[in-house]
Amino acid sequence: MNVIYSINSDIGREGGGVLAYHAVKSLIEHNSLKKCLCRDYLNIKIKTERIKKVMPFGNFIPIVLNGISLYMFNNLPSNYINDFLFDLLSLKEIEECDIFHSRN
Repeated sequence: MNVIYSINSDIGREGGGVLAYHAVKSLIEHNSLKKCLCRDYLNIKIKTERIKKVMPFGNFIPIVLNGISLYMFNNLPSNYINDFLFDLLSLKEIEECDIFHSRN
């Protein structure tokens, strides 16, 4: 079974990143992970050859978008823009697979 796991978060960071870490680790142990698409990953104790960072500057873009939303334009939908950019950059990495799991 080939699984592509996509998450707009840092694998290994608190919250959803820890959940993603355990999911990816389990998929690797069962030889089911084809590719993992993420924003970034921290010092994790799993092989990273199947983990692909899709955001060019990691957390920089979400931080800037949130800062603009907080201090300049209160109505800026920063989370929507961040998710849209992640999905747009992930498109070129998606291949044929049995299961595609996305967490945005």
